[in-house]
Amino acid sequence: MQACGATQSEAHQLVDYVYGRPIGEPFQEFGGVMMTLAALCSAQRIDLHITGEVELSRSWTKVEKFQAKQVAKSEHSPLLATALAAQSGYRLMPIDPTYDMIDTAAELKAQNHEPLMAQI
Repeated sequence: MQACGATQSEAHQLVDYVYGRPIGEPFQEFGGVMMTLAALCSAQRIDLHITGEVELSRSWTKVEKFQAKQVAKSEHSPLLATALAAQSGYRLMPIDPTYDMIDTAAELKAQNHEPLMAQI
């Protein structure tokens, strides 16, 4: 939201709205998040799939850095479960990227494609 121009106050209003509602079912809530993200990407003229593939490819190159960051978080962090999992020896294991993901990321990098905008 911040990258799209929303203020901190607007973000807090959304948090208050969400937590003012009854607890939902995870499957439905995740679907709702995906629908909201798709609508936001459409409004911003950003290709959801390309940005997701590029970010996933980038993230797999930084798994150890992310794990170290999680371990260093305070015990009161909202992401404590991730930090505890890392301390206990569990590791995030990357999936093998598909050739399409690799080709797309390489093509976009070669084109210096910023921001990743949808074709219209």
